[in-house]
Amino acid sequence: MDGLARRTILVVEDESAIVEVLAQYLKDEGFSVTSAGDGPSAVAVFHADAA
Repeated sequence: MDGLARRTILVVEDESAIVEVLAQYLKDEGFSVTSAGDGPSAVAVFHADAA
């Protein structure tokens, strides 16, 4: 990835099919993907990954 640090995107969506398609596209573009099904879960994932 051209010497750049790996970048992570948090996808927040309750439709699993949308998450799967979006995650695959982002992975193909070189991103690491984490997902959450709703806002409160996303906040928890964000704080857990930041620690």
